[in-house]
Amino acid sequence: MDGISVEYPDDEYLTAYTVKYDQGFEDDGKFRRYYEDANESDIFTKYGNYRNKTFETYLTSTADVLTYSSRITEDTKEIAAYFDFQTKTQNLDLDVIDIVNAEMDRINKDWYGSVKMQIVRITKNINNNTVTITGRQVNT
Repeated sequence: MDGISVEYPDDEYLTAYTVKYDQGFEDDGKFRRYYEDANESDIFTKYGNYRNKTFETYLTSTADVLTYSSRITEDTKEIAAYFDFQTKTQNLDLDVIDIVNAEMDRINKDWYGSVKMQIVRITKNINNNTVTITGRQVNT
């Protein structure tokens, strides 16, 4: 099969973000806001770029926003590797969002062995009986 490719998309990290919550419909629909930038300097030092985003939610309590915020922080403080690889049709039963442990041959000095990934795209080619899988590395 073809070799494995690895990509690191730079839209995966955030230096700061705002969570809009508790929309007051009686106050012309204005939201309360929670702003998080605790890891801003570390992430900027690592990637050399600022990236901010606003999340508009239906959350109503500050406790829920803090829980949601901690998940955003964990998911966006590093860029996850994306792996593309091709197999034969034995993997037709996999679905997007499945978590798999993929055994990789050494592809560069950093990646080899088992990689835990979430499947984000599956392309099936019935003409040559292959399946191309794109997976996003996840941490346990």
